[in-house]
Amino acid sequence: MAQIDQVRSILEAELRRKLSDTPKKPFMRFANYEFEGQLKAGWDTVSVPVSPKITLTDASGNGQPATIRANSLADITASDRTITKSDLVINKLHQYREKFSDLEEIQTLYSIKGNRVKDLVNGIDTAIETSIITMLDAFFAATSAQTTTIASMSVSTVAKDIMGLRTMLSKKEVPMEDRILIVSPEVSAIIAQAGILAGTEVAADAAVEGWLGKFAGFSIYESNLITPSGEGAPAAYIYAFRAKSYNYVRQLLKAKVTEAEGGMYYNILGQVAHGGKVFDQNAEQLVRASVTALA
Repeated sequence: MAQIDQVRSILEAELRRKLSDTPKKPFMRFANYEFEGQLKAGWDTVSVPVSPKITLTDASGNGQPATIRANSLADITASDRTITKSDLVINKLHQYREKFSDLEEIQTLYSIKGNRVKDLVNGIDTAIETSIITMLDAFFAATSAQTTTIASMSVSTVAKDIMGLRTMLSKKEVPMEDRILIVSPEVSAIIAQAGILAGTEVAADAAVEGWLGKFAGFSIYESNLITPSGEGAPAAYIYAFRAKSYNYVRQLLKAKVTEAEGGMYYNILGQVAHGGKVFDQNAEQLVRASVTALA
């Protein structure tokens, strides 16, 4: 029984440790977890101040030296410096329950080195990954300037289509480093057939699920959780962004083994609270393409 008691006592700590590891799923991998230490429970909130973008006024006039000199001595109109705020809230709760006939069964399946713990962590990661995609889709639905439509994508057009997303980010002055492209399996197949990927497995990138390669300054990944749905939904979405341009928070509220009060069995119970936000100052760092048809 000592071994069983050990599993019961360290299961929660082991799950917390695994959740603190670098995520393997792509959307989780490239989220910004800056506020994870500040938010500890469901519906906790952090407010982030947002300053307006600095824009310089052109005072060169007709470009003549006399005009430039005169304008250089004139009063300068003050730029707007109205500070707003943006809130991040833990507003998602996922929970799980598994029934066992006895403690020995738990010991067999949930050995800390066993596959069942890995399956549980993967289940938690999938729930969080799906919620990040949902959060991003809500952002894009409300921010039409950061979306574009590709009427038809094929092997012959995919390179041009990806370059179009690169251009959208570049026009917003998004730095070239750490640009990420995440696609559905259908789009991944078109990219593979086009033979445009120059990258191979490189350092930590190889540890991320769905790593495909590099093209046009993007590190490209595949996610089977990108599933546009609903009436009139496109054939596929493509997400292009700079790493850490969206924030997320994960918190394991509780994980424990209990004896059922109304029956002859045991439960493994757990709850995970989480939530995310694209802060206003990062909005221009993300774009999404809706692909109407795949050829």
